[in-house]
Amino acid sequence: MDLAKVYPYVTLSGNGEDQTELPAGMPEGMFLPLGHEVFAVPVYDLGDDFRNVQPDDLEEAGLNPADLHAEALYNLETLAQGPAIQKATHQVPDGYKVIVWSGHWLVASCLRLPRLYDFAAKTLETDRLCISIPQRELLFVFPEGTREQRDQMRAIILDNETDAKNPITWELFSLSANGLRPIVETPA
Repeated sequence: MDLAKVYPYVTLSGNGEDQTELPAGMPEGMFLPLGHEVFAVPVYDLGDDFRNVQPDDLEEAGLNPADLHAEALYNLETLAQGPAIQKATHQVPDGYKVIVWSGHWLVASCLRLPRLYDFAAKTLETDRLCISIPQRELLFVFPEGTREQRDQMRAIILDNETDAKNPITWELFSLSANGLRPIVETPA
């Protein structure tokens, strides 16, 4: 197995024909829960497609799941530094900035990048950040703001991404210097 072709793929667990089921018999740690029924799973890039890394692949590579995830994240970070992933900053109607990454099937997986927080906090001039991954080809980072502002961003994203081919979640994640965590809003 060529470890340079292993990436962390973020997916919703077992929900629809394009989603990854959590298979029985996988070693513990292969599927990392991120919250909101979203998981990171190592996949092998086949060029036009990908497949889940299998236990036999781990054995062949002589790695445990934690080491494989670290290698996959390193590969993703290298990919994200190049031109394959398009990066832009936009203004929303309330006047605050939003970071939008797009253009590659691994974009949503970038929510786990170790340096994403530092980049986003500097770009958006705040240390309280939200991430939305409505589909695998999009990632939005924006200021956490108030509940009303988060609901406004959800509405904008939902309006533009309702027909997404590879949906993941409408739920939001908080990104801080301590890492990623799901945001659980109280009912409005």
